[in-house]
Amino acid sequence: MKKVLFLIAVALIIVCSGCVKAPETNEIRVIATIEPVKYIAEQILKDKGGASSLLSQNQDVHSFELKPLSMKNVANADIIIFLGSNLEFEEKNMEALIENARNTVVLFLSDGIDSVFDPHIWVSLKNLKILAGRICECISHYDEENRDYYENNLAVYSAKIDSADKILSETLLKRGIKRIFTDHTAFSYLAIDYSVEQTAIFEESKEPSLRDISATADLMKNDPDKILILTNPSSKRFTDIFQREAGAKVIMFNPLSLDIVGEFLNLAVSINNE
Repeated sequence: MKKVLFLIAVALIIVCSGCVKAPETNEIRVIATIEPVKYIAEQILKDKGGASSLLSQNQDVHSFELKPLSMKNVANADIIIFLGSNLEFEEKNMEALIENARNTVVLFLSDGIDSVFDPHIWVSLKNLKILAGRICECISHYDEENRDYYENNLAVYSAKIDSADKILSETLLKRGIKRIFTDHTAFSYLAIDYSVEQTAIFEESKEPSLRDISATADLMKNDPDKILILTNPSSKRFTDIFQREAGAKVIMFNPLSLDIVGEFLNLAVSINNE
């Protein structure tokens, strides 16, 4: 199945990369699979179109089931944006979505980014800037007449990313953070970006055992910063253990937040205040 989907994806990329589809209306309709990508598309489009997402920021990327209305919306979209990073939700629904997007430009964002070891390619300000550039190019290719407008909007959004990147980098450096503890491995790219080590309590879709929790708590006891970043509200049930046993400093981070740049800024503020 994955081989078939890969061939379909390659075929669509080849077809769509060479086509310029003149908009039938003044508003371009974009669908993204997740809210952060939808938000980027909105920042590029501004008043030239609208964007929506298949998942909301409160839904689980591992268990979400598509509704018939979602399929209808995909069929009516001008552009659909996939991460293409082996995210469970996309992998499970990609064949059906592509089947419904026959007259839609399809964009895969992960090209050139190693997403094999972590599908959360957008949880990185440096990657986010790359993704924004690719979204802008796709929209500009679709609507060449307004390319300058979209590229100006990209410049404004990229400046916000650069500012957040500088603030987070300086905060981590000032605090001397060498390791972050997380509820699961969603921060692999952030760890690479800022040369910190990521230690996850448990793997994707796997409940941590008492041994896992105890081993992580022991590591945390000897860590000077004890920063624990939680991405899932359900992980809060473990926080008392880590706070009591290791003195953990808990920070919430929602990777599906609409404004993911804002999440990174909040992360920097929280680390600085701990």
